[in-house]
Amino acid sequence: PLFLENRPQNFEKEFSKKFNFKYSLAFPYGRSALWAFFKSMNLKNKEVLLPAYTCSVVAHAIKISGNIPVFLDVDLETFNVDTKVLEKYINKKTGAVILTNTFGISQNAKKATQIIKKKEYKYKNKIFLIQDCCHSFDSSYNNEKITKYGDFVLFSFNISKTITTIFGGIACFKDPKIYNKVLKFRDKNFKEKNFFDKIYLYIYLIL
Repeated sequence: PLFLENRPQNFEKEFSKKFNFKYSLAFPYGRSALWAFFKSMNLKNKEVLLPAYTCSVVAHAIKISGNIPVFLDVDLETFNVDTKVLEKYINKKTGAVILTNTFGISQNAKKATQIIKKKEYKYKNKIFLIQDCCHSFDSSYNNEKITKYGDFVLFSFNISKTITTIFGGIACFKDPKIYNKVLKFRDKNFKEKNFFDKIYLYIYLIL
């Protein structure tokens, strides 16, 4: 029901349980979760690597958070970034890498994690791995769940997604420190929709 109290918290708990995360945070949109993550981690003027074939809102979230989107060529068979290309472009300015598992085609997140760890050691700075699983709920690579890897795993629930709440997204974490930072930022900077916005959502659903 629209006015049922604690419905986001209940959803977060059930989602975490279903997809094996310790923590989940609901957001109005997937893009707002991505923006909140960058702001919470104090990333500023950092390069964020992402595939050239991606939703425009991903680059937009990077840009308005004060960072620099760097588009990488994709494999024409999968539309995902090849890990060899990833290794080539990570440098001392890199703050984060976004792996987009396009249309349910999973990436080798284990290999990407190994590359990032090596580059972190070389440049002596943290490089966050973000898994964009908006089209890849519960996906695997070589019989291993891709969500096992990453500092932040993003899911979206708009009308075109595998699971839909019409609007919305969810940010999932395994590290309590990252979770608590994003939680504090979300609760401070996001406000609950007013009565008229909620009515609009109902009308949108009916249409």
